[in-house]
Amino acid sequence: MSEVSASGSGSDAAGSEEARELRRLADEHLAAGRLAIAIGTYRQALELEPNYSRGRHNLGVAYYKTGMFVPAANAVRRAIELAPDVADYHFTLGLISKDSRQRKEAIAQFDAALALAPDLVPALRYRGATCFELGDNAAAIRDFHRVLELRPTEPGVAYDLAVACADAHQWADAREWFTRAAEEEPSNADIYYNLGLAHARDINTPDSEAEKALQQALAIDPDHVEARFRLGVLHAKAKYHDAAARERALEQLERLARRDDLPQTFPEAHLVHFALGTLYDDEPETSAKAAQCYEKCLRLQPGFPPALNNWGVLARQGGRPVEAARAFTRAIAADPTYDNAYQNLCRLLYDQPDELAQQQLTELIQSAPEVASSAILRILLEVVNIAKADAYRDSYHKVHEVKNLVAVLGARMRGIRQSASHETDPRELSTRLNELMSAHDRLFSSLTEYLSALQRKEPRFEIVNFGEVVEEGLVETRQSKPENVITVVRISPMLPEIRGDKRQLVEALANLLYNAFEAMGGGPGQVTVDAEPLMAGKAPARRRSLRGIRVTVRDTGRGMRQEEMARMFRPGYTTKPEGSGYGLSVAANIVHQHNGTMRTESQPGQGTSFIIELPLNLDVDKEQTRMRLRPVIFEEPRRLIQSELEQF
Repeated sequence: MSEVSASGSGSDAAGSEEARELRRLADEHLAAGRLAIAIGTYRQALELEPNYSRGRHNLGVAYYKTGMFVPAANAVRRAIELAPDVADYHFTLGLISKDSRQRKEAIAQFDAALALAPDLVPALRYRGATCFELGDNAAAIRDFHRVLELRPTEPGVAYDLAVACADAHQWADAREWFTRAAEEEPSNADIYYNLGLAHARDINTPDSEAEKALQQALAIDPDHVEARFRLGVLHAKAKYHDAAARERALEQLERLARRDDLPQTFPEAHLVHFALGTLYDDEPETSAKAAQCYEKCLRLQPGFPPALNNWGVLARQGGRPVEAARAFTRAIAADPTYDNAYQNLCRLLYDQPDELAQQQLTELIQSAPEVASSAILRILLEVVNIAKADAYRDSYHKVHEVKNLVAVLGARMRGIRQSASHETDPRELSTRLNELMSAHDRLFSSLTEYLSALQRKEPRFEIVNFGEVVEEGLVETRQSKPENVITVVRISPMLPEIRGDKRQLVEALANLLYNAFEAMGGGPGQVTVDAEPLMAGKAPARRRSLRGIRVTVRDTGRGMRQEEMARMFRPGYTTKPEGSGYGLSVAANIVHQHNGTMRTESQPGQGTSFIIELPLNLDVDKEQTRMRLRPVIFEEPRRLIQSELEQF
């Protein structure tokens, strides 16, 4: 609460002897801080002299000092009605309005006081402070300058002026006035703290100056929470170009985080834990600590979007896509403009089953219905952008590969031409021609697989015995099976026939077998193919109806990491030296066209299983599909290819 003083009796201090004695006693009680007694005594005096303006004003001052702003304002307004030309009355009402957060009314009253007394220093100072609160730095700076002209040694004004200049980005003036304020109050840690903030915000001042000022603040007051936090953040910013800065940041922020009273002493306590989390998640071995920090941050500030987003990233890296998606969705609901959460959610959903997308969009609608429509539209646009970027990236890599093969072919053809002109040994020439044909075959095969992955062939449906599909798939891939790999096939005698394109289903199964054999790395090991009926529901078997078939291709190879599983269906993606990267994508497209689902189970070092579920009839709803936007319509692919070749 701002300080005001009760003025003396004034020119209207007439009245009875009893009234004058009551006024004198009330003034003494007010001066001594006995506010309740002062209020009662002023009211007794005013019952005897209702029009005594100074008594009304002083009663308002007593109410104001007890925090009773409404009766205080009423009393002072009555004093102004009785004596409108007294500047002090307007000043006091301005203070009451300012502390009541009625800032425009406060400025109007300070203006009225200064119109009556232009050099009234308190009115100038508090008007400047109120203008600063309203964001009018220019007016605040003018008033503070005027105060210092009238009273150069007025305590605290240099500090106020420095803060206003810093907020107006007048950095040189801010530094000048902070320096003067520090000379006046060398033991005031807040001065050095704010000087540090000014240095940190000034892009033309090195961070070392900000660090120096903040350290000075902590030297004066080691418990200055704000200074320690800002110093920690300053060190954290420097971690990218100073290897030791991260440890210095951890030292400052961990010291704050250990304080039991942090939430009570620092309104932004959640930011301490968030900043610590961003430091911990730099290193995989401290990711668990990072998650704990984000959880503490969210307990203090449940809807803090950056913490939700970062926690979601950790969950995604830890192989928990559902938790990650929920965190990203909560971040979007809390801040519908938060770009990082959109990008992370869309990238996650792009590589996950549709059910997860449906679940998260439903949660978004329920948690933030007022912004759901615009947020969902943005999500859809972001997914389209990711798909287009993915398609162009795949196209670029394939064209780059073709370019290299064309370059090899060209170089070899020139070499053969030169050799032929010099009457090279026919056997050597034959060897080179065979190498050339081999390179040509690889190029043709690569382009064929690429086009096959992009083009979705229309299936020709018929009644299919899947046992025959398995048999033909094994025949097609027998040349690729390593000698020390055992193939085990288990076809259930109850396996029903389904409707499908047998040729495409054989291709899909063969691609899974090729992948399994390659994953064995030469063996030894085992590849198992199981085909069994797929029953609907979870009731006992005798009460369930037949829904389709389930086919599992399982290998005992090297297995896959989580990040590999997220990308394995992208055309062109492969982890094998001789792999094309298109087999799994083609298989997934075929299963999708048959209204089926494909999922993967894998652990590094423990092998991989591909599980396909196909309905009996194609009118069965899909249970699970991957959120893929393929085939993508390429925008002028010839121009893309031609441009790449021209750069060679």
